[in-house]
Amino acid sequence: MARLRGSCLCGSFRFELRGPVLFLKNCHCSRCRKMSGSTFATYARAQTKDYFILSGADAVTTFERSPGTVIAFCQRCGSLVPHPPPGSPLLEFGAGLLDDDPGVGVAYHIYVGSRAPWCELADDLPKFDAMGRLPARG
Repeated sequence: MARLRGSCLCGSFRFELRGPVLFLKNCHCSRCRKMSGSTFATYARAQTKDYFILSGADAVTTFERSPGTVIAFCQRCGSLVPHPPPGSPLLEFGAGLLDDDPGVGVAYHIYVGSRAPWCELADDLPKFDAMGRLPARG
């Protein structure tokens, strides 16, 4: 059974996945760029049943970024941390939180139609203009 550890920047919040990371994806939407402060954000997907908080639950606070969409972050260092929607079988979180190798690479790019103008995608990964829409060019 896979056991992957993860933590926030300051180490107050620590978690473990007791199952595999299903895949990684790069999101180029403006919200993810703003939240990550980077050209794009890389997210890991795993099963919620495999997610366990080891420490620092008391350091987490939440923010409703849009109706029904809640994000969580460490109130000490500001790192976004995993926060599965109630009843969701799947969990997505910033892959940079992982302390261990997830054992998978990035599977595709999403929202490339709104990517940063300086971002050139030179890899051969599938590229989508939006989630579930037809593949984009370059």
